[in-house]
Amino acid sequence: MHLTQADEGRGVLQLSFDDDMAPIVRRQCEQFVRTHLDRRATPGTVERERLYTCPDCGAPFSRQQVRAARAKGRTRLLCPVDEAPVSLEEAGASSVDEAARAMDASADAARSVAAATSVVRGKEETGDFDVFLCHNVQNKPAVRDLSQRLRERGLLPWLDEEQLRPGLPWQQELDQRIDDIGAAAVIVGLSGIGPWQNHELMAFLRAFVERGVPAIPVLLPGGVQPTLPTTLRGMTWVDLAADDALDRLVWGITGEKPWLLS
Repeated sequence: MHLTQADEGRGVLQLSFDDDMAPIVRRQCEQFVRTHLDRRATPGTVERERLYTCPDCGAPFSRQQVRAARAKGRTRLLCPVDEAPVSLEEAGASSVDEAARAMDASADAARSVAAATSVVRGKEETGDFDVFLCHNVQNKPAVRDLSQRLRERGLLPWLDEEQLRPGLPWQQELDQRIDDIGAAAVIVGLSGIGPWQNHELMAFLRAFVERGVPAIPVLLPGGVQPTLPTTLRGMTWVDLAADDALDRLVWGITGEKPWLLS
């Protein structure tokens, strides 16, 4: 792709392909670019014009030649050099449009992850954690996965193995973070609540009472809701087996409903 800017807000984007690229892939890429531009430009300001060349000798056809041929209802042109036929017909759009929509959705997802990664890096620089992941060590793999999914949403979790430096007292760091972080996720799986998790949980419950910190019970898939301390029993659970679980957890952490922001 080559972009030539004519003036502020206007330009020409030229899209070219290798000779060995399959025609269907070319059309899908073209449609993807067109869809992307249409979504972000002022309606009615994007115009597409295909450039034609002879597939044998590479001789170009002028825009006037193409327009004149189409005005007369012709579906092909003959190369003036070797008389090779060049089709002016467009391929069917159904499969192309479907593939272009999938490409556009994938690109949107990649942009969202890239943006979230940038936000998380900024939070890491300042130590601005969004949520403390209180969990039983036996559930560590599932908690790592949840931590990554939250990062992809632009949230920075506090996870012990990532933040506790070996060789230094962990209790002091833990107590400091409990006072700083604005939310806690109490994660429960088949292993129930572990002894150290219970210590962290009680500290956060005290912080919850004093500062109004959200303490969110989170049930891992396959887990069973255990008996929680009295202060947590009235809290709304987030069951990670549900389709909207991550959205609901983000809502609990940030106070904002993700489905209203998208």
